[in-house]
Amino acid sequence: MNKVLLLGRIVKKPEVRYTSEKEFPYLKFVLAVNRKYVKATGERDADFVQVVLWGKRSESIVESLSRGRLVNVIGKLRTGNYENKEGVKRFFAEVEAEQINFLDTKEKREEAEEVS
Repeated sequence: MNKVLLLGRIVKKPEVRYTSEKEFPYLKFVLAVNRKYVKATGERDADFVQVVLWGKRSESIVESLSRGRLVNVIGKLRTGNYENKEGVKRFFAEVEAEQINFLDTKEKREEAEEVS
């Protein structure tokens, strides 16, 4: 079974892109997921996870995805490799989203920004 469940904040506002044939929409964004471990300084480390959402849903959801938005992503882990322009083999891992749940509102985000 391949199932991933993540809770984190969106690092940067995503944009809808299209496959090279400009036929199939998708969007990618990075999710900052806090680690459980707290350093002696009281800070937490975070993992930055690449998330991809394929299809028409990406066009309808993109306006709701903003930097700092708290979301829950349910999906599956995908890994692969490709050769870059310099001929170097590169490996990647990303979560292919099946479901994205919004866990905050714009008002709550603005309150948190004022407190910080």
